[in-house]
Amino acid sequence: MILRRLKTHIEKENWFAVGIDFCIVVIGVFIGIQVANWNAAQNEKREAQDYIVRLHEDVISLIETRHGLINDRQEGFLLMNEAAKIIVNGKGDSFTPQHCARLVYNTSVSNPTDDLGTLLELQTSGQLNLFKDADLKTALQNYLLARARSRDSQNQISRLVEPLYRLHPDLISVEQATNAVPGQIQDGIFSCDLDGMRASSSFKNDLDGAQTYMGLHVMDNARISESLTKLHAVLDKNLGIMHDEDTHK
Repeated sequence: MILRRLKTHIEKENWFAVGIDFCIVVIGVFIGIQVANWNAAQNEKREAQDYIVRLHEDVISLIETRHGLINDRQEGFLLMNEAAKIIVNGKGDSFTPQHCARLVYNTSVSNPTDDLGTLLELQTSGQLNLFKDADLKTALQNYLLARARSRDSQNQISRLVEPLYRLHPDLISVEQATNAVPGQIQDGIFSCDLDGMRASSSFKNDLDGAQTYMGLHVMDNARISESLTKLHAVLDKNLGIMHDEDTHK
């Protein structure tokens, strides 16, 4: 209709009316573009919010999944340090079966899972730019960096660490074999020759290396846990969620 009217005004050389019709067309197109842009922005905002909700669920699930193994590795590292002090420094005779078992399992340095399914989807689809919040972008980047460093360190440790019981079978021996059945593994029972360990420079050198690898492993996982905690806090802020002080720890 507007085009037919514009044609009529041109034929009658009514240039004032032509100018008005032209302005109406331009303004209409402009408003249409703005509405389309606004709709697109709203859709992106809703999509980003959906991803934030999903990331929040993934982070909580991952923290819970990692919790037990992280604690086990930290406790194991403390036991290994206690064993090393008893062996190397020759202080005390309080060397327990738990200390011996920790020396047996010194190669337990595989990282617990660190994957976030929603984050992987965002990376694959190239949609990380959906997020406009600078703190959220920083938290995600820091998590990805911490994860990359941890995985690289894991690869190095896995290549270098060797089981002490295999290096020193004369000092660590099996008393009862590991019983492995589907769905359940019962650890074996081992004995450690404390006096022999104290007298062996070779063993003490290898023990020092085992401590180092276990320590690096614990530090790697602490780095991941710290970045997950910070990411959790930023996601809570975006979602307006309030927790008790200990929730993010």
